[in-house]
Amino acid sequence: MATATPPVKEVIVVKKREGFPWNFFRFIRGIIFFVGLMVIASFVLIAVAASKMPSLSSFEPQSLPDKIVLTYTFRAGLEEVVSGPTLTNPMLRSSATLNEVVTTLNAAAKDTRVKAFVARIEDIKFNVAQVQELRSAIANFRKAGKTAEVYADSYGTMSSGMADYYFATGFDKVWMQPIGVVSITGMAAEVPFFRGFLDKVGVTPQFGHKGTYKSAVESITLTDMSAPAREAMESLINDLAGQMTAGIAESRHLSVDEVKADIDNAPFDDQASLRLKLVDQLGYYDEALADAKQKAGVTTEKTVDLSRYADDIEPDHAGMGSFKEMLAKAEAKAKNEKPKADGKKKIALIFAAGEIAQFGGASADNH
Repeated sequence: MATATPPVKEVIVVKKREGFPWNFFRFIRGIIFFVGLMVIASFVLIAVAASKMPSLSSFEPQSLPDKIVLTYTFRAGLEEVVSGPTLTNPMLRSSATLNEVVTTLNAAAKDTRVKAFVARIEDIKFNVAQVQELRSAIANFRKAGKTAEVYADSYGTMSSGMADYYFATGFDKVWMQPIGVVSITGMAAEVPFFRGFLDKVGVTPQFGHKGTYKSAVESITLTDMSAPAREAMESLINDLAGQMTAGIAESRHLSVDEVKADIDNAPFDDQASLRLKLVDQLGYYDEALADAKQKAGVTTEKTVDLSRYADDIEPDHAGMGSFKEMLAKAEAKAKNEKPKADGKKKIALIFAAGEIAQFGGASADNH
């Protein structure tokens, strides 16, 4: 007996997508989803934190102690003018400028509450003029009868530490950690030349030249320094090196010849640096703080950062953006009022930064 065969229904075969394009698409989609979740979570956390924070008009910084030991860490460079937010400094408040640090130190010299200043150096990138201005502020601080001590792990390591050490010698006492190095190996200047590369790619530079010592375009037009350019560069380096050598000798109570000999024989390890009177004490940062407190007769454990101190002093003496001034402006704006004048005469100091360009024939964008 024949058996009836059931009709065949349509069979749909679903093939799973595989391969690099689809796997990569899923990976990107997962990253976007994860980033989206993080952004939403961040906004939620910021909103919760903001709801629990006091308003600007109700916030007052904590009062400073009667006896203050100021501290500050000098690292990288100090800007000459206030800059806006950048990728490396995304916060609205820019980093401290040279003028702000100097102004605040000068104000601290007059403040009877401030007894000492302890600085920490971490691979600074100051030019000679900046170091000299900072040393003058430290000298002014010391003339007021106050203690100033400085600490660094080393003064230069893989490169010359002339600027670091020159700055450090402006203080009463120079500290360095055990196994540290004083690398005062002198000054040097490098001038890159691209003419050889341009010749290889078939480019012939053509620039106007006026004046014997006008050597700005020589990096492009020549393969080596001209005699006038070398003379000018050597004169500049020798002058700056002479100023630094004389400053170190005076501060460390050494002769200029002794300092020159140290520069010729540097770098020195910790024990040699101590023996040659290049440093006063081997130790660590907390020991430098304790030493400064003891000399100043300060018993409190707390110290005050220079930027925090600047927020407390009066606006006309402050650097680093006085918090009181900012608060007064915010309150006046909220009340639609102008800040009250204190009646004191002031001198405005205006900083300008940018390209120097000729007005004749220069575009408006370059002015």
